[in-house]
Amino acid sequence: MAQKRKILSWILSLCCFLGVFNLSACESGGPDSNSSSGKEVDLTQVMKIGTFNDPFVTKEAYETLAATGINWVVVNKTRTHSQVLKVLDYCDELDIDVLVMSKINNKTLNNNEYMEHKSFAGINMQDEPVLSDFAKLAQMVNTIEEKYPGKLAYSNLFPDPESNVAKLGTETYEEYVDEFCKQVLGEMQGKKVLSFDIYPLETILGEHTVQSRYCPNLELIAKYAKQYNAEPQVYLQSICYANRRIPTIE
Repeated sequence: MAQKRKILSWILSLCCFLGVFNLSACESGGPDSNSSSGKEVDLTQVMKIGTFNDPFVTKEAYETLAATGINWVVVNKTRTHSQVLKVLDYCDELDIDVLVMSKINNKTLNNNEYMEHKSFAGINMQDEPVLSDFAKLAQMVNTIEEKYPGKLAYSNLFPDPESNVAKLGTETYEEYVDEFCKQVLGEMQGKKVLSFDIYPLETILGEHTVQSRYCPNLELIAKYAKQYNAEPQVYLQSICYANRRIPTIE
């Protein structure tokens, strides 16, 4: 029982849940058959709800994870190769998709054992890259699609930093997203995902606020995902830290 409480405590304290939303609907006027795209929404699709970083590497931990509805996991970069294989075994049984970090315990991308697992969804190349990383990621895309045909080459972008765009290596945030799409998504032959994280719920001087950049950031990602025929994804705030507040229904 104590171990179950510990596992549940870990799940509740996750910093981010990953939800796959049809953000392009925001840009095109709404997800209905009369939208400008002329496409009907496929209501049989399963929304991906997951976590960046995984729980303890035990069967019980993953069973608890699956019971919460989580069906997508990005494995922690500190896991050893043998631990990753255990995770894939667990997730094969539990119908959880797994993204493996590009380097696990200094292993290279060339791990044919991954392809033996139905839960193996692809490779997480790098979290929050900047402009100077894009050329390297483009090369990794080619390697991943050659080694792991049909699997995802994934990288999660920064949100709009507003006052500190220079850290991205570009003059504007849109230029950052545009260059990623040109240099990295443009290299992909298979499935494409355009992902970013943003944690906009704050408490400032005792008042609950939502960052003004939130909706424009969603709209921009939706715009480029639609342009590059990519699936848009966004990480959602789920705990408090610094001046970020715990999300509530209100």
